[in-house]
Amino acid sequence: MMIYENKQPLKETKMRILLLGAYTPNGRQGLMSGSDRKAAVEAMLDKVGGSLEHLAFTRGEDDVVVTAIVPDNVSLPGIGIVW
Repeated sequence: MMIYENKQPLKETKMRILLLGAYTPNGRQGLMSGSDRKAAVEAMLDKVGGSLEHLAFTRGEDDVVVTAIVPDNVSLPGIGIVW
């Protein structure tokens, strides 16, 4: 059995991601009461080392569309936990 190890230093990579979200009843109440949803999304992304690129509110099945930059694919499961 051979095990391959990459001894070269990893290069920093960035990923652009697209998130679609639908508000729960509590989330809708927060939005209607004037809660700063942009700040909430930025805080969520900051927890995984990411940054907000664009935030849009929509109508239909999805209520919000976010494009963001995250450090790498390892950060993606963290977004699912805090999203």
